[in-house]
Amino acid sequence: MDAARGPRRRRTALGVTAPTGALVLEVEPEGPAAKGGLKAGDVVTRVGDEAVGDAGDILDAIASRKPGSEVPVEYVRSAETQVATVTLAPARPGLLRFGRSPFQPLSAQPRMERELKDLQERFQRRLEDLDARLRQLEKRNDPPAAHL
Repeated sequence: MDAARGPRRRRTALGVTAPTGALVLEVEPEGPAAKGGLKAGDVVTRVGDEAVGDAGDILDAIASRKPGSEVPVEYVRSAETQVATVTLAPARPGLLRFGRSPFQPLSAQPRMERELKDLQERFQRRLEDLDARLRQLEKRNDPPAAHL
């Protein structure tokens, strides 16, 4: 399920009067949200006993639950508040990709930390190389000391 924040006027156009919630942009076919009855265009307002203020709240609400657990999801569709029961599935690596969702799977964090460290090391080596070249150029361009 991919959810996004939206301004209040969009919510009103969708028949949603609550000032909070997360608009469902797409639902993975045969995924837990689809099996629970959620559809694109729904506005999720509550997951379990936790209110949803924006899309990040959905991830926070399901992160503490185990795969296989059933979670009531309150949502608004066509100006009517409804509740779906969603059975959580195990997280799939790569399901949430950069650019597709404001969320980042926790499994990507160690890889990103390694990549960042590699970039920092490469940057440091490049800086040291440039510094050495600059010193060489300064030596070549220094006029010989005047004899007094």
